[in-house]
Amino acid sequence: MVEVADQALQQLEREHPAGISSADILAFFAAHDIRFSEATLRKWVQIGLLPRSVRVGRKGKHQGSKGLYPVRVIRQILRIK
Repeated sequence: MVEVADQALQQLEREHPAGISSADILAFFAAHDIRFSEATLRKWVQIGLLPRSVRVGRKGKHQGSKGLYPVRVIRQILRIK
C-alpha cells in the first residue's frame, strides 16, 4: 500500500463531506507524488474497483452538473495501489 499520512486523509474527508470531484482526487495524488491518472480512475470505475460518481447539479441556471465520488475512494485507491 502506498503511504499517505492519515492526517492528510482525515483533513480531506473533513473538507469534502458531500463528495470529491475527479479533479480533486487527481490533485491530491499529484500533491503527494503518487502517479494516478484520470484514465486509470475511469478504468477502475468501469471494471468495478471503485464506485461510480453521483451527478450533482450546480446552483444557477444552465450550470450543468458535476460528478462527485465518496471521499472514501481515496483510501480505496491507496489500498489497490
